[in-house]
Amino acid sequence: MSLQPSEIDVEHFLAQKGYAICKHKVYVPGLSTGVLGKGSFGSVYKATKQGMPWAVKRMENASGLASAGLTQKEVETLRRLDGHPSIISLGEVFYEPSRDWVFIVMEFVDGGDLLLGLTKKPHLFDEALVRGMMFHISCGLAYAHEACVLHRDLKPENILLRGDMLPKIADFGLARIVGINYCQTAVGTPQYMAPEVPRADSHAPSGMYDFPADVFSLGLILRDMLSESTCMEWRLDIPVAAAERFQKWWPVGTSPGKQTETILALQREASGEVPGDRITAYQLCIELQELQKTNPMPCNLWSVQTKMPAGPPQRRMVSPEDAAEIAARNGFPKGSEVLIFVNDKWCEGIVEEISTSRCPGAAQVLYEDDDGEKVALVCPWQFAQFLRPSQWQEPGRSTNFRRSSSSKRSRSSRRTSALSTCKSAVSGAGRRLSALMRRDHLATM
Repeated sequence: MSLQPSEIDVEHFLAQKGYAICKHKVYVPGLSTGVLGKGSFGSVYKATKQGMPWAVKRMENASGLASAGLTQKEVETLRRLDGHPSIISLGEVFYEPSRDWVFIVMEFVDGGDLLLGLTKKPHLFDEALVRGMMFHISCGLAYAHEACVLHRDLKPENILLRGDMLPKIADFGLARIVGINYCQTAVGTPQYMAPEVPRADSHAPSGMYDFPADVFSLGLILRDMLSESTCMEWRLDIPVAAAERFQKWWPVGTSPGKQTETILALQREASGEVPGDRITAYQLCIELQELQKTNPMPCNLWSVQTKMPAGPPQRRMVSPEDAAEIAARNGFPKGSEVLIFVNDKWCEGIVEEISTSRCPGAAQVLYEDDDGEKVALVCPWQFAQFLRPSQWQEPGRSTNFRRSSSSKRSRSSRRTSALSTCKSAVSGAGRRLSALMRRDHLATM
């Protein structure tokens, strides 16, 4: 397919800047020659300047984007992160005012994106390569977090691959430079968004998120890399026609290899339900390095130099008043007597505390089941699924729940028991694997 009329104008304008669009090849079926991709903001072209290949992103409605600060934010972000080998680098920026276009020139990466690699060549992604690639991705992400940059749209399509499979994080168009406050805007690709990120089409119980949201997305990318049959396997609502795009096509004579429990555990740590319990991108770098030392698997990516961040970002917390407001707004303030759904049944409990850091606004519930008292952390977006007011009656039951004899103890003794249970659990946990109740996805204390 040849260039469209507007793209001919693009070609002429870029020529004035010294860039020539590579028109000898169709890079994406259905798009014009030389076009690497197309989205809501515009198109990306492969072009050369003085023999050097570049990816040139043309964004339409430049004045509107500028007024919203979007173009400047992306450019500022790329400049802040420039020089990291696992983050796409910035070339230059220029405008075409008569057409209201802005062009962002970036490093060209010749291996396609991760989604294309996973679906078309899944046999290449054994654990040895996955470890090396995830190390470099997590290093780049940790470097961004150290610079206070939150990506907010991590997914396989935004991980570009060099010819030697070195991954590079791309598309910082939705990134935000984070200050002392949490983010609250609904942005990102829904299938890869952390549960704490508000959805544009639904009620957001808390709507507060920061760096752990990126790590959740990274954990799902790792899950895509480890999955045997398809990417995005956790989504069962994808239409059949669209699902084919995410299917892994294994060449005849190849099959998935075995995976160590350690790499599977790291994936779970990254994609845990409670934001504060997730591993940080920096910690993931360190864990993968240690795994390579203790259980080495040869991969050329370990010989590629990178920039290690100094450490993880500072852990944030909201004020007790703000946390209490989130819980109260969603119907379960501190002191509420509740019913909590665990192990396929409703149990009596009480909201003992409201979290300010692990998960702002989450309810720490002390409840009773057949084995005695236990404590679970219920995040705001889980309230509707796992909590009910104590007066609520389960459909189909004619009587209210009966209290067990142990529930007649004083509230103060129950709180003392809960605190000692929490301290014992934390001290005995050692390393911080996400303590998720696998069946109900509630965090135990």
